[in-house]
Amino acid sequence: MIARRTVALVNKQGLHARPISQLVQLAAAAEADVKVTGPDGTVADGASVFSMMTLAAVVGAELILEADGPDAEVVVQQLEDLISSGFGEP
Repeated sequence: MIARRTVALVNKQGLHARPISQLVQLAAAAEADVKVTGPDGTVADGASVFSMMTLAAVVGAELILEADGPDAEVVVQQLEDLISSGFGEP
């Protein structure tokens, strides 16, 4: 099963180490292959910190979340919720 959503970064600092770590933890725990496409078309492995850092996405940037596997819908929803919440940042 494939799930896909587009979500905008709302936290002021965009994707930096802590939010990336949170995203990777969710993606790595899922039974799904997670890919994240950045605003410039770069595709990153959602379960890899180094790969996610290549996105260099700033506040307002849209990310495309895509997962393929048994947990696809669940993990994409979790990732969307995390990003939409601003990663718990003030």
